[in-house]
Amino acid sequence: MNDIAGTARSGTADVAGARLYYELSGPAAPKQAAQATTVVLIHGMGVDHRMWAPQVAAFGRHHQLLRYDMRGFGRSSLPNGDYTPQDDLAALLDHLGIKRAHVLGLSRGGAVAIAFALAYPARTRSLIAVDAVLRGFDGAADFVDSLKVIWRTARESGVAAAKALWREHPLFDVARRQPDTWAAFDQMFGDYHGWHWANPDPEMAPEPPPAQRLGEIAAPALVVVGEHDIPAMQRTARALADGIDGAELALIPGAGHLPSMEAPQPFNTRVLEFLRRLDTATA
Repeated sequence: MNDIAGTARSGTADVAGARLYYELSGPAAPKQAAQATTVVLIHGMGVDHRMWAPQVAAFGRHHQLLRYDMRGFGRSSLPNGDYTPQDDLAALLDHLGIKRAHVLGLSRGGAVAIAFALAYPARTRSLIAVDAVLRGFDGAADFVDSLKVIWRTARESGVAAAKALWREHPLFDVARRQPDTWAAFDQMFGDYHGWHWANPDPEMAPEPPPAQRLGEIAAPALVVVGEHDIPAMQRTARALADGIDGAELALIPGAGHLPSMEAPQPFNTRVLEFLRRLDTATA
């Protein structure tokens, strides 16, 4: 059961032509630490590993957590050549000596988690897709169109104008009504340089797109969506739950696009229950 090498730490890893910042945390008791499985937490667009602060204590009682900043976000380096985020994650796991992990991602990070589960099935204990982007899914065209407006604004009027539009996006309607949540989000987003909006991103998209390959995902899957997330994300969650064999669908009450921040207690409870069942079954 123990797929973990090393002890809790933080730092940077040189992987696949990039420098990725990461933080590891987990159970303090030696016996629990030895038995803990690893959960990877992948952040969304414009934020970084700090978005998972509400999960650290709850998850860390029984799991080793790997939070990291994707290429071009937070403390990690900017893209400087062709890359895929799923290969970056695999290289980071290699660097840390982690063989397999539960892979959890939100929004853009959810797309990365899905791509990782397809590219590295033997390394995926489970897939947890939270308000995830699903590449190649036609049912979210309205959401994609709204993103194109922001990208175009960055090119024509500058990153500051694009960031102002992003802050007002309906994705964040719930977060804006929660002062503490919005302050935490806005701190991270304020630190984001907007590189992806102002520059061509050399990220290579998976081909064929994951929406056409959901039936290939063999890992146990939990699809999470906030009760009040936008309709495109609701449709995406349903497509994921319907397309992945045996996937569970969880609606987080009171949450929007950021359930791990907006409703951390019900989010943590639902995800940890899923993980507990899996780890018990494979112990």
